[in-house]
Amino acid sequence: MTAVTWLHSILGPALAGALVVLALSALATLRGALPGWLDTSRRVVLGLLVAEAALGLALALRGSAPAEPIHWVYGAAAIVVLLLAGALVERDGMPSRGAALVVASGVGALLAWRLWGTG
Repeated sequence: MTAVTWLHSILGPALAGALVVLALSALATLRGALPGWLDTSRRVVLGLLVAEAALGLALALRGSAPAEPIHWVYGAAAIVVLLLAGALVERDGMPSRGAALVVASGVGALLAWRLWGTG
């Protein structure tokens, strides 16, 4: 196992865990104002997810493609879900910003779990 393969296999479950924590944190703030650190956390997790995708692409280019082709779809969907949540979170007057982040983080965690299973 190469260092890149090892890193890719470690970051997947770590990202799933981070997304669960993000969803629970957003859920805890649904009744109050959405704190700025929560969206910053979403951006950090999104950055890690993009880095994980880059590692996966590097592995595929080196001949280590994912075990199942659906892995590519799950990876793209996980990134898109968090980007859409960011678009909703950043809109002024959005009444359910916290709910959007809860749903996006939860869906992202499920996608990360499926990514781990199809890699």
